[in-house]
Amino acid sequence: MKTALLALIASTLLCISSYADEGPTFLKVGSTYALTAAPGITLPHLVTIAAVGGGGWFRVTTPKENAPPGPGPQHMEDLGDRWINFNQVIMVREAVPHKGPK
Repeated sequence: MKTALLALIASTLLCISSYADEGPTFLKVGSTYALTAAPGITLPHLVTIAAVGGGGWFRVTTPKENAPPGPGPQHMEDLGDRWINFNQVIMVREAVPHKGPK
């Protein structure tokens, strides 16, 4: 019984580890994407892919965001370059630039 249980656990871990090694293949270096992270994971919303690292890891840059002019504090965020494991991302969609009057 112990042998069967250990074999089942080992095969499950092998399947999970081989799945986790694969990252998304549709991401292109230089493209900008909007991310939605898994619960409990903090990631920037908009990122531009700077490099592919393998195993689901991508180096990304985040754009500097400024709040629109108006009353209240100005929000500025610049996280610079960082590595993100896309196996922790629930949804990735390509960010399309807004077209129309400003």
